[in-house]
Amino acid sequence: MIRETVTHRCRDCQSENIVKNGRNACGKQQYRCKDCGASKVLEPTTRYSEARKEEILKAYQERPSLRGIVRIFGVSRPTLSAWLKKTPAFARSEGQPGRCPPRRYPGAGRGLRLRREAAQQGLDMDGLMPQDPADRRLCQR
Repeated sequence: MIRETVTHRCRDCQSENIVKNGRNACGKQQYRCKDCGASKVLEPTTRYSEARKEEILKAYQERPSLRGIVRIFGVSRPTLSAWLKKTPAFARSEGQPGRCPPRRYPGAGRGLRLRREAAQQGLDMDGLMPQDPADRRLCQR
């Protein structure tokens, strides 16, 4: 009978100085590294292959919403958000084509001030029509 000895190493520091450290919520054996203190599963399972992940990220770039991708592919929103943050090609930025930049432009908060000024002058929101119904008859288009 041939026996093989398998030596496990820490996934972080590659040390062989590891001990069992209980089980995680899924029931998998946890190990703790005595050198770096990391506590992890030795061989974690990946839920999505790299090909599937690329397919989902490319579908996201085709302009459907985040929730639409979640419905179509069955991926959770936190997982998809984490993928988007980790992948620099798909990260949202001001200059990237395919995604709209956030609406931050000079004078974005001017609407409330203009409404107050229009109300003080007795004008409608666009400043063309008076608020008094009697005066509106004169300004009919």
